[in-house]
Amino acid sequence: MVQSPGCLGEVGRNEGAGKEWTVLWNLLQNPNRADRRALMVFFAIALLLALYFASGILVGYVSPPADLIEMAREEPGWAVRVSRLPTFDAASQLTAAIRDQRRLEAVIEGAPSESGYQVRIGPVATREMADLLVEELTTSGYTRIDILESIERDR
Repeated sequence: MVQSPGCLGEVGRNEGAGKEWTVLWNLLQNPNRADRRALMVFFAIALLLALYFASGILVGYVSPPADLIEMAREEPGWAVRVSRLPTFDAASQLTAAIRDQRRLEAVIEGAPSESGYQVRIGPVATREMADLLVEELTTSGYTRIDILESIERDR
């Protein structure tokens, strides 16, 4: 069988697998100019992709400032009520998201009516924290939001 130098695909079948590895090893030990350039391009692209994905993970994994909004401890606090949620599932999803992401109490209030379900979040310690929570909920697409004063924490 005729072999062209440096081509692994044309190594004779009867020569065994050891010969293929020897040819590969020789290519890696003595690369020509084109091989070196191809390896440099490959590693440059691999490095750029690694940096790109690492930066995306770092940017995407910015956790919300959970300690910025804290529950009212002893005294009554401020609560935020989201109204007009069309289904119980929508209210349950909001409640679960608030509990998981913000570590705040959230309760589905009342029976369904013409205006839908309500979710009460809190109470939080200060009015500023309630305003921040309203801003986050508004940014998330909720439109009917009220702030309630002097709410006791559920025990």
